[in-house]
Amino acid sequence: VLFVPDRPGFVEEMNGMTRFYVALGLTRASFRRAHFVHLDPSRFEGLAAGATLQLSDADLTGANPWTYDSSQPVMDRFAVPATTPAALAASQAPACARFAGTFGGEWPTPQRGHWFPNRGDVSSLRNKMQALCPLEPPPAPPPRRAGIPAPAASRKLVVYQRDLTRKLHDLDGALEKIRAMLGDGWVISVLMHSSNTSPCELMARLRDADVLLTPHGFQSMLLLFMPPQSLLFEVFPYRYYKRGYGPLGHEYGIQHAGVVSPPVSWHREALLSLISTERCMLSKFCRTYARGDDVVLTEYGVERLRVAVRASVEARRAADAADAADAARRQQQQEQQQQQDEEERQQPGQGSPGARPRARHRGLERRRRGQRRRGLR
Repeated sequence: VLFVPDRPGFVEEMNGMTRFYVALGLTRASFRRAHFVHLDPSRFEGLAAGATLQLSDADLTGANPWTYDSSQPVMDRFAVPATTPAALAASQAPACARFAGTFGGEWPTPQRGHWFPNRGDVSSLRNKMQALCPLEPPPAPPPRRAGIPAPAASRKLVVYQRDLTRKLHDLDGALEKIRAMLGDGWVISVLMHSSNTSPCELMARLRDADVLLTPHGFQSMLLLFMPPQSLLFEVFPYRYYKRGYGPLGHEYGIQHAGVVSPPVSWHREALLSLISTERCMLSKFCRTYARGDDVVLTEYGVERLRVAVRASVEARRAADAADAADAARRQQQQEQQQQQDEEERQQPGQGSPGARPRARHRGLERRRRGQRRRGLR
């Protein structure tokens, strides 16, 4: 698969997550190799979707492509190139490609509507992510010893720390408040932002997380890696509130909550206090200025987090109980079917010579006997 951005330099600006999102959104995740490469846009002018075009080896090697290969180690995928341009030039031959069409570039941006409009879209997306990042199952808990009660299951909260703007101010103080609020039974870890981190590594860190606490930003898309009924808690900068990831989380089965931070920098406190959040969000300049500030988790924010965590834990317990009841019901039905099949196999056959094939259902067999007695057969 070739992903061709429409301007030079875009391939170099991409990181592991943006490559992963492009592959996740535009393919069935069943490809063996993918190249992110800029080609001359005139090559595609007038081409209809499904048309074919000839690609030379220079097309794929002359523009410094970035290559993904499904044979790479899982934790390297989309973060470490599978090959160098020189090695690719030595192995690449001319190819005939089918043009799949164009995506994006529309202005004004069309409204997305529902993120997952069709039944099964969420499970399909999760299956595609598993295909792109085939992780091993989480390690099983150690076996219990006789007479020793099982330890209480620990829950997991991950704090995502950005590296440039909108960082979580006083991270150590925030962690101390969170630990005091949650108490025992919780494992708290910090995930530092790095553009070199593989999305498969992020998926491994978050696939069993109960809570992801993060400043508002693009990294909130990491909710895609979280289990159903877990919680995404965002801390918004002063005078900036945009619940963009709330509808996505709702359709994806993730709880969403957040809190607005007080100002951290003195000049934003002085200037933004003169305007309301509603008016600031109507101005592009004000939005850009506001979201450039760091955020802080206050006592009020910790209380909002406590309420959201409780609701999420209860929702997840209810979902787990429903899944367990459903599994028990399926197991019972399977056992009943096996018992019925066994009884039918043990039922002696009738007829001569030899045994007539047994009927699948005993009710059908009884009806046939009645018909014979009445002389209708």
